[in-house]
Amino acid sequence: MQHWCLKLNCLKWVNCFSRASTLLALLYFVPLNPVAASQWINYWELGAGISYFHIPYYSGGVGSKNYLLPFPHILVESDYLSLERNVISGHLFSTDEFKVDISFSGALKADSNDIELRKGMPDLNYVIEAGPSLKWLLQGEFNKDYELTFELPIHRVVTTDLRQVDAIGWRYKPGLYVKKKYPGWTVNADVSLLYATQDYHAYFYSVDNAYVTADRSAYRASSGFSGVEYSLKFKTHSKNMNMGFLMIYTRLDQAVFNDSPLVAETNSLTLGVYASWVFWGSAK
Repeated sequence: MQHWCLKLNCLKWVNCFSRASTLLALLYFVPLNPVAASQWINYWELGAGISYFHIPYYSGGVGSKNYLLPFPHILVESDYLSLERNVISGHLFSTDEFKVDISFSGALKADSNDIELRKGMPDLNYVIEAGPSLKWLLQGEFNKDYELTFELPIHRVVTTDLRQVDAIGWRYKPGLYVKKKYPGWTVNADVSLLYATQDYHAYFYSVDNAYVTADRSAYRASSGFSGVEYSLKFKTHSKNMNMGFLMIYTRLDQAVFNDSPLVAETNSLTLGVYASWVFWGSAK
């Protein structure tokens, strides 16, 4: 679900949340003793970057938003935690063939008055997801030049307007993931099936009687299949500069909410490109 949305004045709150999440994760995992911390962290980088994104308001909706955003470049690698940009993964369990990580993701707030299909309805608040992800290695080796894995992320989802937090169910994203490293390049590709509980689908696609109009009928979403997601990512680096490209394409043809009056498109596309510069870092 690409419901990364709207209003640039909300970004300062997202950046604050990102920094707070990062700090809490580091305080949880990193020992307070400096010598122990230096042994715990295998590699780290600090810097700054700029990114451009073209993001749909939400999957199935009409319209999208373009962003040109600065971001902090933060990279931490250890046996227990990986932090790259704003993605935090805690490593809970690992063997040669299986891993269990904990991962986080989220989406920005959307003003329903900016979305034709949702005018007059409640805004979509910030969305935060977190939970374990099972990884089963099918070919290659973890953290080497080539990986083919089956992965099953299980995320608990909440929304917040920064005053209160409400749970809206669960999301599941089983799929095949490929990671291939070339000299100076890393390519990630995956195809995933999307599933979610009724509460999650209802948050985006249900229409209560109070919001029925001549063009928008009442609708009650159900749990089940949410669509198919294809993603492709490229990363490269040269000296102290990093660059990347992201493409996420989602098809909703068979989604259980496809007949919702809040769905007008059966596909959505997210595009992104970024560049960052490293100012400080440890030796590899």
